[in-house]
Amino acid sequence: MLRSSTLGLPFLATAALTLPTAAQGHWTQQGHLEAGDAAAGDGFGPVALQGDTLVVGAVHGDGAASDSGSAYVFVRGGRVWTQQQELLASAGAAGDAFGGRVAIWGDSAVVGAAEDDHGGGVDAGSVYVFTRTGTVWTQQQRLFAGDASAGDFFGSAVAIFGDTVVVGAVGDDHMAGVDAGSAYVFTRVGTAWTEQTPKLVASDAAGGDDFGSSVALDGTSAVVGAPLNHHPGTLDRGAAYVFDAASGAQLAKLTASDARDGDYFGWPVAISGGTVVVGAPEKNHLGLADSGSAYVFVGAGASWTEQAQLVASDAAELDGFGEFVACWGDTAAVSSKSGARAGAVYVYSRSGTTWTQCQKLTSCLPSADDELVFVSMWDDTLAAGAISDDTTAGVDAGSVHVFGTTLGEPHCTATPNSSGCPASVTALGQASVSANDLTLLATPVPDQPFIFFFGPNRIQVPFGNGFLCAGGGLTRILPPGAALGGVALRPVDLPGVRLVPGAHSFQCWFRDPAGGGSALNTSDAVEVVFVP
Repeated sequence: MLRSSTLGLPFLATAALTLPTAAQGHWTQQGHLEAGDAAAGDGFGPVALQGDTLVVGAVHGDGAASDSGSAYVFVRGGRVWTQQQELLASAGAAGDAFGGRVAIWGDSAVVGAAEDDHGGGVDAGSVYVFTRTGTVWTQQQRLFAGDASAGDFFGSAVAIFGDTVVVGAVGDDHMAGVDAGSAYVFTRVGTAWTEQTPKLVASDAAGGDDFGSSVALDGTSAVVGAPLNHHPGTLDRGAAYVFDAASGAQLAKLTASDARDGDYFGWPVAISGGTVVVGAPEKNHLGLADSGSAYVFVGAGASWTEQAQLVASDAAELDGFGEFVACWGDTAAVSSKSGARAGAVYVYSRSGTTWTQCQKLTSCLPSADDELVFVSMWDDTLAAGAISDDTTAGVDAGSVHVFGTTLGEPHCTATPNSSGCPASVTALGQASVSANDLTLLATPVPDQPFIFFFGPNRIQVPFGNGFLCAGGGLTRILPPGAALGGVALRPVDLPGVRLVPGAHSFQCWFRDPAGGGSALNTSDAVEVVFVP
């Protein structure tokens, strides 16, 4: 195991699975989350998203014991994310790495504790399953490998779909050799989880492959990464394997068409229907050492073909593009350690068989070593975890940025407010007057009075501490509101504000006494073209 992840563990797993429907549009930041009891060094950042529920791990959180790890559940209501509960390991102990990897499906959450010491040995690892009833989460079961042994790191990757869980054990030693790695399938009947046999191993497994570094699951299709897999006569080129999770049968082995030694292909994997995305974060692209790349495969069953290689438009040496991957239908997200490990997420969209980079997402205040690399997608929402972000809670406390698609086209420039970041406005709903389902959201803003307004023209003129971006006769959207948790939110009654079909630019004005100057500021703007 030669490569260390941002957690200090000898693995890096995948984002949670997604389903085959894509949302298109410009992505804007719609939330910034921290643990309710955040503290320095928590490492809050591994993410798993489904619908209106987000699970975030904090691998060094002081949960059940000091440095045992924690996980947090956030839920979205009225377009705003709030913490629902902290999840703790019933047998948590220092150094368990509980929360190093997380997954979610419906009312079931899975949390890996890959460095858990138990009867199987030191760092044998375990996985916890929690279920939600109403708004309360309780531990359902603690999972172990039937053949657990020291150094297996069972829980180094986790995925869930329905009543099936797949768990990576990157350090598992078996007949193929030391650290060949394996993956385990568990199924649930009622409330009981049972390990299925045989466990998943590569047909060409060899010692040191690190098979199980990443796992992804969609239906009965399981994808398992082996980033140190040696092709004949090669070193650490990597591979990903597709299995039938129901039978345990290997269906296909995926490799990069331009594989080279040291690519680490298979470090992360993701699957959405008939699309698999595999990262190769140490790929040398166009002579740029360790700039990284990601590969898209399409197919089903035993038949898979490489469709595209994804690279960053601003690729640079040591970026590690492909550190994490996620996909949803015709949309893929690939993270990178770009910018002195500040981290970024690149979003790609597919038209026919062609993939195009459409946006690069970063923190509003990217800093060296933030490591905004963890990523999970669900429909039109993307969560990106920055495990080493320094927050008001302390150094390396960690945070999560939530992005979503907006109607229309953002424009104009916002200036930083007292939150430290510029505010961004998002238009949610349909660009239809008759549908009348528009909601406006602006974040981050101070928890002060705000008001949204709109006008037919795009402008940019100084106004307060920021800029006025909408002109041509402005309409205020009443009543004013008060921001809460850094979010200004307003449903809009289109007939009530007499909005007519055509182009309209929406913007948010807010008080900002702590920002100095005029004590008021504005967001950027988004122009939406409405139809009747």
